[in-house]
Amino acid sequence: TLETLGKEDNSAVSAMVAALQHPRDMVRRWLVEAIARAAFPEKRAVAAVLEGCTDPSEYVRGEAIDQFTEMKVDHPQLTWVLVCLLWREELRAAEALAVQENTDPEVLEALVAGLRRSRIGERCAAALGELGKVTPEIIQGLFELACSSISYGGNFADSREALGKFIGNNQVVDFLNQKLLSPDISEAVTAAVIFEASGDRRKELCTVFLEGLGELEDNGKRLVLEALMPWSESVPEIANVCSPLLHSRNEEVRLEAAHLLVSIPAHQNDATSIALESLCQNYKRFRSDRAVDVLGRLEILTLEVQLGLLPCFTDPPYKAMQATENMDARFYDLRVRRPLLDLLMRQEELIPELVAEIDILRAEESIAAYELRERSAEET
Repeated sequence: TLETLGKEDNSAVSAMVAALQHPRDMVRRWLVEAIARAAFPEKRAVAAVLEGCTDPSEYVRGEAIDQFTEMKVDHPQLTWVLVCLLWREELRAAEALAVQENTDPEVLEALVAGLRRSRIGERCAAALGELGKVTPEIIQGLFELACSSISYGGNFADSREALGKFIGNNQVVDFLNQKLLSPDISEAVTAAVIFEASGDRRKELCTVFLEGLGELEDNGKRLVLEALMPWSESVPEIANVCSPLLHSRNEEVRLEAAHLLVSIPAHQNDATSIALESLCQNYKRFRSDRAVDVLGRLEILTLEVQLGLLPCFTDPPYKAMQATENMDARFYDLRVRRPLLDLLMRQEELIPELVAEIDILRAEESIAAYELRERSAEET
């Protein structure tokens, strides 16, 4: 309502700016949003939201920064404020700097320094990728962050993607080619992953990956197995090197190996068994959706595989989760069961037991949808 009033009447914006002194932080937060949506890029609105960036409440600061990620605006103090917020490790400050398209040296210096901070490192990497500026310091910083995913695990996709965006730059290509020859296998694998993601299919990249599987810890093995996919059916050596990983003690490594090998006839049964085990016994785990991806690479789900999937729909612990309507049940439904249903519906032939379970689920969802419509009609 305040947003609508502000768009129609300038005095409403003035009233909202004055109300930013309200003692309650949540009131100030919603005022910041209303002012920005009603009056950006007017100078008084930008100044008011900029003041919100220094508010003592993290809720207000976060909302103010978010508004600067929605639109590019002009204010002489904006860059300085956002850089200060970046040094304080405010999560959205890097993205806001990227939206403002400012490549001044102090901005780039702050973003490169932020690459070394675990809380904001990947945010800074994504911002540098968007800004598109290439310097030796940026290349080195992004590469070090990307390399840490091999050694320590975690999601470092933004740093790899940022370097991938610069792959047409000769400085970056020369740097990565040098790292391919590094005696440090984590550096060589990181460079190979970045090249592979850009569509490079040199055989020497595959060689680096295979070497990495023998030397890296589990975190690095998972990344390498995923990167080996383009060569999985054309390089026989891959199956020989990767097949022992189907029996790894690490479930995520087993699933990545299964995803790589499931389309190869000699390893199809083992890979399928690993996916079924993950789905039916460990359905609360984060990687269960990867098991669905494994089965999705099969052209046909045999009757034996379909029988193996029955516990995903009938297992009593899952029913208990569903009855309590807790987060685990919703997570499992969205990440595992629904993709499984999509996979099953693509099959020409389904066993009667699965058909019956699917019909039950359809009936339950229809009843729930009907009850929701009835409740909405009554409330209206």
